[in-house]
Amino acid sequence: MHSRGIQVVITAYNSSVYIKRCFDSIQNSLQTEKWMLVLLDDGSDDDTYEKLSILSKDFTTKLVKSEKAKNVAQAKNRALQLTHEFKEQYPYIMMMDIDDEMLPGRVKLLDFLVEKNEKFAVGNFYVTDLNKKVKEINVDMLNMPKFGSWATVFHQSLIKENENFFNEDFDLYEDIAKWWDFKLKQKEVKINYISSVFVHHYIRRLDSVTRIKNESHINKLRSHVEKLQEVCAKKPYNSHTAILKSGIYASLASIACRVDMLKDTVESIANQVDTLFVYLNGYESVPDFIHAYKNVRYILDPFGDLRAAAKFNSAGRVKGWHFICDDDIIYPENYIQKSIEFGKGKKQIFSYHGHTLKKDALSVWEIERRVRFQEKEIDSLKVDVGGTGVLFYHTDTKFPPFEVFLKYIRCNDETLGAWAHENKIDVITVPKEKLWIRSNPKMNYGLYEEKQINKNERQDLIEVYKWLMSAKNKN
Repeated sequence: MHSRGIQVVITAYNSSVYIKRCFDSIQNSLQTEKWMLVLLDDGSDDDTYEKLSILSKDFTTKLVKSEKAKNVAQAKNRALQLTHEFKEQYPYIMMMDIDDEMLPGRVKLLDFLVEKNEKFAVGNFYVTDLNKKVKEINVDMLNMPKFGSWATVFHQSLIKENENFFNEDFDLYEDIAKWWDFKLKQKEVKINYISSVFVHHYIRRLDSVTRIKNESHINKLRSHVEKLQEVCAKKPYNSHTAILKSGIYASLASIACRVDMLKDTVESIANQVDTLFVYLNGYESVPDFIHAYKNVRYILDPFGDLRAAAKFNSAGRVKGWHFICDDDIIYPENYIQKSIEFGKGKKQIFSYHGHTLKKDALSVWEIERRVRFQEKEIDSLKVDVGGTGVLFYHTDTKFPPFEVFLKYIRCNDETLGAWAHENKIDVITVPKEKLWIRSNPKMNYGLYEEKQINKNERQDLIEVYKWLMSAKNKN
């Protein structure tokens, strides 16, 4: 039987106040296991090294003081290189953040690896936020490698001697980037998810390096993943920047929990257009049915943070007719034909859904007249807000670029309305028969529901309506 000895690998910088709590949690979690500490002091200028020395003296320990690393990835790499010395007796790695707590469930990951002769496992974790509220994070619900190294157990053989384990080009998200390397490039490393256990307690702090999260870090990670995906994807469009030749295009975005509805939407619209762009928010992989359509191109975005705004990703990159769709709608077989017949020769933005606001409206709900995409409409109506899931335009008409929609990612209809008023572009509803366009009967949760329960999104809605009303009153 192979040894199941564990190396608990920790880097620490100016964090002496957290050491005892961390060590106590490790001792409590691994009380029946053979384990040792691998500690790297990352150039601390307080008493962290001294505290590490004192508090680790009762354990088998390798402690090294290093000059300050350029980032967390470099510090972790230095610590992981120390593990080669002990790999025979302690072949499994558990990484820790010094300000967090290990949970006994981590041993269940080890049990799995030993029993199945696997090399990598991950479990669920708790997060305590800055308001001291504790949340359960179910990794399976994330549907992607979007977890810290502290939620894992892996075999030391994955660490190559004199080679960086984590990519030091990343100041943040170095571990997420590594797991995506495993998933997409190193197929021999399977990420095993053990759903039944919670393995770590992540405690947020104001002075944590992860508090500097910003769009540049996210974009770097997204670019890294997209480059990996290019190797395995059949028809990606993740970097199309050139304006495509004149034709008929449709674009939509989907979130992973709505994959069944996405299939229905694609089936209803794909064969009506030259090219359908599908933005997969938070999907772990491309659904098989996508590959059945020669004209469907996609972005596989594991982060899912663009939400509905992602359907505008191709705005400004296509030429001709452009239809914006939603993944919860089933379009009629003559949807594109009838829409083009109506809009031909007109420089306006068209929608089958929308509403006008009361004069001097001060809130979201002060609606004068509403047009619903499922209801019969005989006449056209100039609206303040058009529904973007049943929207189309010819690119001869001015239309907002993708970036405009990124400020309020769940308020696309309102953003378009504000921009249209500001740029003096009419948004017009299109006549149609009742139930010509249908909502997917599988739909039970969407952006409307999110706006009702999420205070931040309600605030976004308030802000975008102020913009809309200001633009309308100036127009």
